[in-house]
Amino acid sequence: MLIIFLVIILKYKYILSVLLYRMDVVLYEDHEFRFGSTWWKDVVPDTSSQAIKYIEVGASRGHNIVAIARSYAAHPESVIYAVDTWADDDAGRYDKDHFDAMMSKYNLTEYDLLERVKPIKGALDEVLSTFNDQEFDIVHIYTHDFQKITACCEIAANKVKQGGFVIVDNTHEPEILEKSKSVYDNPSKSMELVSNKEQLCIYQKK
Repeated sequence: MLIIFLVIILKYKYILSVLLYRMDVVLYEDHEFRFGSTWWKDVVPDTSSQAIKYIEVGASRGHNIVAIARSYAAHPESVIYAVDTWADDDAGRYDKDHFDAMMSKYNLTEYDLLERVKPIKGALDEVLSTFNDQEFDIVHIYTHDFQKITACCEIAANKVKQGGFVIVDNTHEPEILEKSKSVYDNPSKSMELVSNKEQLCIYQKK
């Protein structure tokens, strides 16, 4: 009986994975937009009425990209960059199909996600380094990759505008917190810690 069950699982694993993904989206619905709409609002000023450039380093399946498009980057001229490896590693826990499905699901006319969101596949630090210095209003670093976090923080300090914000996520993980602080505690980076709560460290460029 066990063998028959395993054979069925293996035969229909793709269908099951799709069903579980859709279920995950439904179950996650209430929390899907928590990052941009609630966790930052008391620290990062509302920019919905102006055009900004936002980049998410470690976009994963895109739930926070949707949140940002509905809040901080709601202005029709705002541009949103989503960077991820979308590979089976610590930097990309979901593949590109998950991201595309999320963008398609929430492509509401007023937010025009498919036009304004620019997905870029590649190594997180390497992609971030290709942008101009002081190009972004908000840089959100969301990765569990301990090997990349230091480099991403170093590069982000140069890519964010004066007065802009770098948001380091997953700082409930001691190594992420330690490595980000080791970069931004350096006075030469001109980064001020303005909030450290809810597994987020938020820094502002002086």
